[in-house]
Amino acid sequence: MNKPIYEKHFSRSFCLAIIETWCKGESTDPRQWTEKQQPRKPFLVFERKDSSVDCYYDPEGIVWIKNELRNKLETDNNFIEKVKEELSKRISNLSIYFEKSTPLNLGELKGFVIKLRNAWVWFEAFWWLIYLLEDENKLEELNKLLKFRKESEEFVPKSDVIIRKSIKNIFPNLDEKYFDVILLKEIFSEQIPNNEILERRLNHYFYTYKTLFENINQKDLEKKYNINLETVKINKDITQLKGDSVYPGKVVGKVRKIMSVNDVHLLKEGEILVSSMTMPDFIVAMDKAKAFVTDEGGILCHVAIVAREMKKPCVIGTKVATKVLNDGDLIEVDADKGVIKILERI
Repeated sequence: MNKPIYEKHFSRSFCLAIIETWCKGESTDPRQWTEKQQPRKPFLVFERKDSSVDCYYDPEGIVWIKNELRNKLETDNNFIEKVKEELSKRISNLSIYFEKSTPLNLGELKGFVIKLRNAWVWFEAFWWLIYLLEDENKLEELNKLLKFRKESEEFVPKSDVIIRKSIKNIFPNLDEKYFDVILLKEIFSEQIPNNEILERRLNHYFYTYKTLFENINQKDLEKKYNINLETVKINKDITQLKGDSVYPGKVVGKVRKIMSVNDVHLLKEGEILVSSMTMPDFIVAMDKAKAFVTDEGGILCHVAIVAREMKKPCVIGTKVATKVLNDGDLIEVDADKGVIKILERI
Protein backbone atom coordinates (compact mmCIF):
# COMPACT_ATOMS: atom_id res chain seq x y z
CA MET A 1 0.00 0.00 0.00
CA ASN A 2 1.38 3.39 -1.03
CA LYS A 3 1.92 5.94 1.70
CA PRO A 4 -0.15 9.14 1.33
CA ILE A 5 1.90 12.17 0.34
CA TYR A 6 1.04 15.15 2.54
CA GLU A 7 1.08 18.28 0.40
CA LYS A 8 2.56 21.56 1.59
CA HIS A 9 -0.12 24.26 1.49
CA PHE A 10 1.12 27.08 3.72
CA SER A 11 4.20 28.60 5.27
CA ARG A 12 3.64 31.13 8.06
CA SER A 13 5.56 32.78 10.88
CA PHE A 14 2.90 32.11 13.54
CA CYS A 15 3.72 31.20 17.13
CA LEU A 16 3.32 27.64 18.41
CA ALA A 17 0.20 28.55 20.41
CA ILE A 18 -1.55 29.50 17.15
CA ILE A 19 -0.23 26.37 15.44
CA GLU A 20 -1.75 24.26 18.26
CA THR A 21 -5.11 25.98 17.90
CA TRP A 22 -5.00 25.63 14.13
CA CYS A 23 -4.18 21.92 14.32
CA LYS A 24 -6.85 21.16 16.94
CA GLY A 25 -9.47 23.25 15.16
CA GLU A 26 -9.04 21.36 11.89
CA SER A 27 -8.25 17.85 13.07
CA THR A 28 -9.31 17.05 16.62
CA ASP A 29 -11.94 19.43 17.99
CA PRO A 30 -15.66 18.59 17.46
CA ARG A 31 -17.01 20.51 14.49
CA GLN A 32 -20.16 22.59 14.59
CA TRP A 33 -20.80 22.87 10.86
CA THR A 34 -21.01 19.07 10.54
CA GLU A 35 -21.73 16.30 13.02
CA LYS A 36 -18.97 14.16 11.50
CA GLN A 37 -15.28 14.00 12.43
CA GLN A 38 -12.28 14.24 10.16
CA PRO A 39 -11.39 10.57 9.53
CA ARG A 40 -7.78 11.21 8.57
CA LYS A 41 -5.37 11.09 11.49
CA PRO A 42 -3.18 13.03 11.40
CA PHE A 43 -4.81 15.46 8.98
CA LEU A 44 -2.17 18.18 9.30
CA VAL A 45 1.55 18.15 10.01
CA PHE A 46 3.41 21.34 10.91
CA GLU A 47 7.17 21.69 10.62
CA ARG A 48 9.16 24.66 11.91
CA LYS A 49 12.36 25.42 10.03
CA ASP A 50 14.08 28.53 8.68
CA SER A 51 12.14 30.74 11.15
CA SER A 52 8.75 29.86 9.69
CA VAL A 53 6.29 26.97 9.92
CA ASP A 54 5.30 24.82 6.95
CA CYS A 55 1.85 23.23 6.98
CA TYR A 56 1.24 19.90 5.23
CA TYR A 57 -2.27 18.51 4.60
CA ASP A 58 -3.37 14.98 3.84
CA PRO A 59 -5.07 15.38 0.42
CA GLU A 60 -7.57 12.64 1.27
CA GLY A 61 -8.58 14.65 4.32
CA ILE A 62 -9.12 17.70 2.11
CA VAL A 63 -11.33 15.60 -0.19
CA TRP A 64 -13.37 14.57 2.86
CA ILE A 65 -13.86 18.22 3.93
CA LYS A 66 -14.88 19.32 0.44
CA ASN A 67 -17.32 16.43 0.13
CA GLU A 68 -18.87 17.35 3.47
CA LEU A 69 -19.19 20.98 2.38
CA ARG A 70 -20.63 19.94 -0.98
CA ASN A 71 -23.25 17.84 0.79
CA LYS A 72 -24.16 20.80 2.99
CA LEU A 73 -24.53 23.06 -0.05
CA GLU A 74 -26.76 20.51 -1.77
CA THR A 75 -29.03 19.97 1.25
CA ASP A 76 -29.10 23.51 2.68
CA ASN A 77 -29.63 26.46 0.33
CA ASN A 78 -28.72 28.82 3.16
CA PHE A 79 -25.45 27.10 4.11
CA ILE A 80 -23.13 29.83 2.78
CA GLU A 81 -25.00 32.50 4.73
CA LYS A 82 -24.95 30.27 7.82
CA VAL A 83 -21.16 29.89 7.66
CA LYS A 84 -20.70 33.64 7.24
CA GLU A 85 -23.13 34.38 10.08
CA GLU A 86 -21.58 31.89 12.52
CA LEU A 87 -18.00 32.96 11.80
CA SER A 88 -18.92 36.65 11.95
CA LYS A 89 -20.59 36.12 15.34
CA ARG A 90 -17.50 34.42 16.73
CA ILE A 91 -15.14 37.03 15.33
CA SER A 92 -17.34 39.64 17.00
CA ASN A 93 -16.89 37.78 20.28
CA LEU A 94 -13.14 38.19 19.77
CA SER A 95 -13.30 41.83 18.69
CA ILE A 96 -13.08 43.11 22.26
CA TYR A 97 -9.65 41.48 22.43
CA PHE A 98 -8.61 42.71 18.97
CA GLU A 99 -9.54 46.28 19.88
CA LYS A 100 -7.90 46.19 23.29
CA SER A 101 -4.54 47.96 23.16
CA THR A 102 -3.24 46.47 26.39
CA PRO A 103 -1.98 42.85 26.58
CA LEU A 104 -4.02 40.19 28.37
CA ASN A 105 -3.31 38.73 31.77
CA LEU A 106 -3.26 34.96 32.25
CA GLY A 107 -6.99 34.64 32.99
CA GLU A 108 -7.97 36.82 30.05
CA LEU A 109 -5.69 34.88 27.74
CA LYS A 110 -7.35 31.60 28.74
CA GLY A 111 -10.76 33.09 27.91
CA PHE A 112 -9.45 34.38 24.59
CA VAL A 113 -8.08 30.97 23.56
CA ILE A 114 -11.43 29.27 24.34
CA LYS A 115 -13.24 31.74 22.07
CA LEU A 116 -10.53 31.40 19.43
CA ARG A 117 -10.95 27.62 19.32
CA ASN A 118 -14.72 28.04 19.10
CA ALA A 119 -14.30 30.31 16.08
CA TRP A 120 -11.73 28.16 14.30
CA VAL A 121 -14.12 25.40 13.25
CA TRP A 122 -16.21 27.94 11.34
CA PHE A 123 -13.05 29.58 10.01
CA GLU A 124 -12.10 26.15 8.61
CA ALA A 125 -15.50 25.76 6.94
CA PHE A 126 -15.28 29.27 5.44
CA TRP A 127 -11.84 28.78 3.90
CA TRP A 128 -12.37 25.31 2.49
CA LEU A 129 -15.69 26.52 1.11
CA ILE A 130 -13.76 29.16 -0.84
CA TYR A 131 -11.44 26.49 -2.25
CA LEU A 132 -14.38 24.25 -3.16
CA LEU A 133 -16.22 27.03 -4.99
CA GLU A 134 -13.01 28.00 -6.79
CA ASP A 135 -12.51 24.39 -7.90
CA GLU A 136 -16.03 24.19 -9.26
CA ASN A 137 -15.92 27.71 -10.77
CA LYS A 138 -19.07 28.78 -8.94
CA LEU A 139 -18.42 32.51 -9.23
CA GLU A 140 -21.85 33.64 -8.04
CA GLU A 141 -21.43 31.78 -4.74
CA LEU A 142 -17.81 32.97 -4.48
CA ASN A 143 -18.94 36.57 -4.74
CA LYS A 144 -21.14 36.04 -1.70
CA LEU A 145 -17.98 35.33 0.28
CA LEU A 146 -15.80 38.07 -1.23
CA LYS A 147 -17.08 40.93 0.94
CA PHE A 148 -16.73 38.84 4.09
CA ARG A 149 -13.20 37.86 3.05
CA LYS A 150 -11.79 41.13 4.39
CA GLU A 151 -13.56 40.77 7.72
CA SER A 152 -12.03 37.35 8.23
CA GLU A 153 -8.53 37.88 6.81
CA GLU A 154 -7.15 39.49 9.97
CA PHE A 155 -8.61 36.85 12.28
CA VAL A 156 -5.48 34.71 12.58
CA PRO A 157 -2.73 37.40 12.35
CA LYS A 158 -4.46 39.50 15.02
CA SER A 159 -4.82 36.45 17.26
CA ASP A 160 -1.11 35.74 16.86
CA VAL A 161 -0.26 39.31 17.91
CA ILE A 162 -2.54 39.11 20.96
CA ILE A 163 -0.92 35.88 22.15
CA ARG A 164 2.60 37.26 21.69
CA LYS A 165 1.79 40.48 23.57
CA SER A 166 0.16 38.52 26.35
CA ILE A 167 3.15 36.17 26.72
CA LYS A 168 5.34 39.25 27.09
CA ASN A 169 3.00 40.60 29.77
CA ILE A 170 2.83 37.31 31.69
CA PHE A 171 6.54 36.50 31.36
CA PRO A 172 8.31 39.90 31.20
CA ASN A 173 11.78 38.40 31.61
CA LEU A 174 11.43 35.87 28.79
CA ASP A 175 13.40 36.56 25.60
CA GLU A 176 10.92 37.54 22.88
CA LYS A 177 12.36 35.10 20.37
CA TYR A 178 10.99 32.25 22.50
CA PHE A 179 7.39 33.50 22.18
CA ASP A 180 7.35 31.50 18.91
CA VAL A 181 7.85 28.12 20.56
CA ILE A 182 5.83 27.90 23.79
CA LEU A 183 2.89 25.52 24.13
CA LEU A 184 -0.42 26.75 25.52
CA LYS A 185 -0.25 24.32 28.45
CA GLU A 186 3.16 25.78 29.35
CA ILE A 187 1.75 29.30 29.29
CA PHE A 188 -1.32 28.41 31.34
CA SER A 189 0.66 26.42 33.92
CA GLU A 190 3.35 29.12 33.97
CA GLN A 191 5.91 26.34 33.57
CA ILE A 192 8.17 27.57 30.77
CA PRO A 193 10.87 25.10 29.62
CA ASN A 194 14.52 26.04 30.00
CA ASN A 195 16.34 27.95 27.27
CA GLU A 196 18.08 24.84 25.96
CA ILE A 197 14.72 23.25 25.10
CA LEU A 198 13.32 26.49 23.68
CA GLU A 199 16.42 27.00 21.56
CA ARG A 200 16.04 23.51 20.14
CA ARG A 201 12.42 24.25 19.23
CA LEU A 202 13.47 27.48 17.53
CA ASN A 203 15.70 25.46 15.22
CA HIS A 204 13.16 22.75 14.45
CA TYR A 205 10.01 20.96 15.55
CA PHE A 206 7.07 18.96 14.19
CA TYR A 207 3.57 19.42 15.56
CA THR A 208 0.68 17.15 14.68
CA TYR A 209 -2.43 15.69 16.28
CA LYS A 210 -1.95 17.16 19.80
CA THR A 211 1.74 16.26 19.90
CA LEU A 212 4.94 18.31 19.71
CA PHE A 213 7.98 16.44 18.42
CA GLU A 214 11.26 18.14 19.31
CA ASN A 215 13.78 15.35 18.73
CA ILE A 216 12.64 13.62 15.58
CA ASN A 217 13.68 13.90 11.96
CA GLN A 218 11.43 13.76 8.92
CA LYS A 219 12.09 10.09 8.16
CA ASP A 220 11.21 9.04 11.71
CA LEU A 221 8.01 11.10 11.68
CA GLU A 222 6.99 9.64 8.32
CA LYS A 223 7.66 6.14 9.62
CA LYS A 224 5.65 6.76 12.80
CA TYR A 225 2.52 7.81 10.89
CA ASN A 226 3.15 5.82 7.69
CA ILE A 227 3.09 8.95 5.54
CA ASN A 228 5.38 10.96 3.27
CA LEU A 229 5.76 14.74 3.36
CA GLU A 230 5.87 16.45 -0.01
CA THR A 231 9.34 17.58 -1.04
CA VAL A 232 9.88 20.16 -3.75
CA LYS A 233 13.22 19.92 -5.51
CA ILE A 234 14.81 23.32 -5.79
CA ASN A 235 17.03 24.05 -8.75
CA LYS A 236 19.00 27.10 -7.69
CA ASP A 237 20.22 27.58 -11.27
CA ILE A 238 16.81 28.05 -12.87
CA THR A 239 16.23 31.39 -14.56
CA GLN A 240 12.45 31.38 -14.80
CA LEU A 241 9.47 30.66 -12.51
CA LYS A 242 5.84 30.10 -13.43
CA GLY A 243 2.72 30.92 -11.45
CA ASP A 244 -0.83 32.24 -11.80
CA SER A 245 -1.48 35.86 -12.65
CA VAL A 246 -4.13 37.65 -10.59
CA TYR A 247 -3.42 41.18 -11.90
CA PRO A 248 -1.65 41.90 -15.20
CA GLY A 249 1.38 44.04 -15.98
CA LYS A 250 5.11 43.74 -16.55
CA VAL A 251 7.79 45.33 -14.35
CA VAL A 252 11.49 44.92 -13.56
CA GLY A 253 12.86 45.38 -10.06
CA LYS A 254 14.92 44.00 -7.20
CA VAL A 255 13.66 41.27 -4.91
CA ARG A 256 12.80 41.86 -1.27
CA LYS A 257 11.69 38.76 0.61
CA ILE A 258 9.16 39.45 3.36
CA MET A 259 8.67 36.30 5.43
CA SER A 260 7.05 37.89 8.50
CA VAL A 261 5.79 41.22 9.80
CA ASN A 262 9.26 41.75 11.28
CA ASP A 263 10.63 42.09 7.74
CA VAL A 264 8.11 44.66 6.47
CA HIS A 265 10.30 47.69 7.25
CA LEU A 266 13.09 46.32 5.05
CA LEU A 267 11.27 46.79 1.74
CA LYS A 268 12.32 49.91 -0.18
CA GLU A 269 10.26 51.89 -2.65
CA GLY A 270 10.13 50.16 -6.03
CA GLU A 271 11.30 46.72 -4.92
CA ILE A 272 9.33 43.56 -5.72
CA LEU A 273 7.77 41.87 -2.70
CA VAL A 274 8.37 38.11 -2.61
CA SER A 275 6.68 36.09 0.13
CA SER A 276 5.08 32.76 0.95
CA MET A 277 1.81 34.71 1.30
CA THR A 278 1.05 38.25 2.37
CA MET A 279 -0.95 39.22 5.45
CA PRO A 280 -2.75 42.44 6.44
CA ASP A 281 0.32 43.64 8.38
CA PHE A 282 2.26 43.69 5.07
CA ILE A 283 0.24 46.60 3.64
CA VAL A 284 2.92 49.23 4.32
CA ALA A 285 5.41 47.21 2.29
CA MET A 286 2.85 46.44 -0.42
CA ASP A 287 2.23 50.18 -0.90
CA LYS A 288 5.92 50.61 -1.74
CA ALA A 289 6.36 47.50 -3.89
CA LYS A 290 6.22 47.45 -7.70
CA ALA A 291 4.76 43.98 -7.84
CA PHE A 292 4.02 40.88 -5.75
CA VAL A 293 5.20 37.29 -6.13
CA THR A 294 4.13 34.49 -3.75
CA ASP A 295 4.60 30.77 -3.26
CA GLU A 296 0.93 30.22 -2.44
CA GLY A 297 -2.47 31.68 -3.19
CA GLY A 298 -5.91 31.57 -4.77
CA ILE A 299 -8.13 34.17 -6.40
CA LEU A 300 -9.51 35.30 -3.03
CA CYS A 301 -6.23 35.25 -1.09
CA HIS A 302 -4.97 38.42 0.57
CA VAL A 303 -2.31 39.28 -2.01
CA ALA A 304 -4.72 38.74 -4.93
CA ILE A 305 -7.30 41.10 -3.45
CA VAL A 306 -4.72 43.77 -2.61
CA ALA A 307 -3.07 43.50 -6.04
CA ARG A 308 -6.40 44.14 -7.73
CA GLU A 309 -7.12 47.08 -5.41
CA MET A 310 -3.65 48.60 -5.89
CA LYS A 311 -3.55 47.66 -9.60
CA LYS A 312 -0.09 46.15 -9.26
CA PRO A 313 1.25 43.12 -11.19
CA CYS A 314 0.94 39.96 -9.16
CA VAL A 315 1.89 36.31 -9.70
CA ILE A 316 0.84 33.73 -7.11
CA GLY A 317 1.30 30.00 -6.68
CA THR A 318 4.94 29.73 -7.81
CA LYS A 319 5.58 27.25 -4.94
CA VAL A 320 9.32 27.99 -4.82
CA ALA A 321 9.82 31.76 -5.23
CA THR A 322 11.00 32.26 -1.64
CA LYS A 323 13.44 29.35 -2.02
CA VAL A 324 14.89 30.38 -5.38
CA LEU A 325 14.96 34.17 -5.16
CA ASN A 326 17.22 36.21 -2.86
CA ASP A 327 17.15 39.79 -1.68
CA GLY A 328 18.67 42.02 -4.35
CA ASP A 329 18.12 39.68 -7.31
CA LEU A 330 16.97 41.61 -10.38
CA ILE A 331 13.82 40.02 -11.83
CA GLU A 332 11.16 40.68 -14.43
CA VAL A 333 7.59 39.99 -13.35
CA ASP A 334 5.42 39.35 -16.39
CA ALA A 335 2.00 39.04 -14.80
CA ASP A 336 0.38 38.99 -18.25
CA LYS A 337 1.80 35.48 -18.66
CA GLY A 338 2.41 34.51 -15.02
CA VAL A 339 6.18 34.30 -15.57
CA ILE A 340 9.06 35.58 -13.43
CA LYS A 341 12.46 35.84 -15.15
CA ILE A 342 15.68 36.11 -13.16
CA LEU A 343 17.76 38.73 -14.95
CA GLU A 344 20.64 39.08 -12.51
CA ARG A 345 21.56 37.30 -9.30
CA ILE A 346 23.38 39.03 -6.48
